[in-house]
Amino acid sequence: MEKKRYALGVDLGGTKIAVGIIEAKGDLVDSLLLATEVDKGVEGIETQILEAATTLIDKLRVPVSCIGIGVPGQIDTLSKRVI
Repeated sequence: MEKKRYALGVDLGGTKIAVGIIEAKGDLVDSLLLATEVDKGVEGIETQILEAATTLIDKLRVPVSCIGIGVPGQIDTLSKRVI
């Protein structure tokens, strides 16, 4: 029997962050939605994403094989920053 594969998806927006676990076929298994704490800066937002992802992975006890992150704006590939 083939093991199921899972991905972690993050949608980072100016007002909300959505984090979800998705099966390989594209079915959403579970997700969290939280307000983006812009006032805490980049490090605070990184912490929010990490804590939400950890919460879902610990809750579902599934192996995550890849991560996708969506952000508004363009990525400067040289500086590796969203512009």
